[in-house]
Amino acid sequence: MREKHPLPHVSADESLAPDHPEKSARVYISLRDDIYARRWNAGSQFNIQTLADELKISRTPVREALIRLSVEQLVQFRPGKGFFAKARSSDEERNEIDLLFTILKGFIQKGVDHFTGEGLHQPSSFPGDNSNALLRVMFMENIYERIVAPTGNLTATRLVRALIARTTTVRKEIIKDEELGDTVFALAQELAIELESQNLRQALFLLDKISAVKINFITPSARVV
Repeated sequence: MREKHPLPHVSADESLAPDHPEKSARVYISLRDDIYARRWNAGSQFNIQTLADELKISRTPVREALIRLSVEQLVQFRPGKGFFAKARSSDEERNEIDLLFTILKGFIQKGVDHFTGEGLHQPSSFPGDNSNALLRVMFMENIYERIVAPTGNLTATRLVRALIARTTTVRKEIIKDEELGDTVFALAQELAIELESQNLRQALFLLDKISAVKINFITPSARVV
């Protein structure tokens, strides 16, 4: 079963138009985000007709989105039965965080002379409510993207954005913990300052600490040095 979550709105005019790639892409993004946020229980079947009815579109773009998700191994396809939600294991999440921070460290080690804190929204020191917690998450994710995106390396930028999306739920859960959330947010603030000051050695140190917090959160028994 899936938790109640609004799917992307499709206007009446659009629903009458021929199917096109934008519809498939929108369904893909919606389902992908639901999967990352664990809104589908493992083993739940994706009913193509039901999803198509909710979106007021044909089955084709829904099927295309599910095929793409199955190729990316976010959805399981069972021949003759259909598409099913997969469980997201702690190993998968840990590996994704490891890969994300390995890429970020690699770019910092090469030298980050393009990083700027301009435009970075600084939420208050205390989470307060869900909206402020979300701003904290966005603040951290914006830092990660700014390390890579300005270099013009499109492959790395796309991969970092994908890994940020895949690990955002872990980030949100950490921020919900008042003490742990304050800790990791403070580290992110320091990271932005050190990057802008070109103190790359300290930036790498802080990135390692943030990574360690996240790995330990996913696997409490893991020992991260």
